[in-house]
Amino acid sequence: MKSPPPKFQFGKQLRELRRRQGLTQKELGDLVGVSLRVIFYYENETEYPPSHILEGLSKTLKVSTDGLLGIKKLPELPKNGRVWRKFKMVETMLPRKQRQVFDFIRLVKNQK
Repeated sequence: MKSPPPKFQFGKQLRELRRRQGLTQKELGDLVGVSLRVIFYYENETEYPPSHILEGLSKTLKVSTDGLLGIKKLPELPKNGRVWRKFKMVETMLPRKQRQVFDFIRLVKNQK
């Protein structure tokens, strides 16, 4: 007999996506147009967002509503949103500048 699938936890998913974007509850709330307290309620599953807020959350967090609701599996995301945003900045640099950044990272990594 197959065991039932684990219960999806919307609040846990929302918290993880918010953190991966490097946002605080207040920052996410400001971007979506709700208070910090409302985001807190959603993350703790005291309340669930109505459809128009759900749409704003998914756009702000750069995922589909299906992904946010656990209907579709999300692609693997970086664990640290701040680091990820910094590397996205490197993508916009000239190749010479990118090499300098990568050389610096190698230098720091190899230091003991």
